Amino acid sequence: MEYWTAEGICPMQQWYEAQEVPVRAKFDAVLLTLAGTPVWDDEPRDEFKVLTRIHVGLAEIRFKLVDGRTTRRFRPLGIWPPVVPNEFILLLGCEKSGRMVIPNGAYEHALDYKSDFENCKGFLTRRRLL
Repeated sequence: MEYWTAEGICPMQQWYEAQEVPVRAKFDAVLLTLAGTPVWDDEPRDEFKVLTRIHVGLAEIRFKLVDGRTTRRFRPLGIWPPVVPNEFILLLGCEKSGRMVIPNGAYEHALDYKSDFENCKGFLTRRRLL
């Protein structure tokens, strides 16, 4: 599922559309892998991590692109645990480089969107997979 703000903006879709084709393709492939996985958090997996501490209630889908010597790490963020079993609510995407996050403040924005969603601000739509 994808979260849309009360103003009709889908931060996840905006992030996705701004990415290069290889990033989009890898993200789509990871989503398809996870869609075929019954329980995401039953064991550690490379593609998914439940966040803790100040980001409790969020999780990140994890993937990377390697181009020669360069590795880029991407972290689409969403609500976990899900409202409905076997669904994940995508809030927005980001890229991590060391301690730097692009866009800056992405994890804090994700928490704000989560709060808005929990306060019935905005709505959800089903994300289309390939």
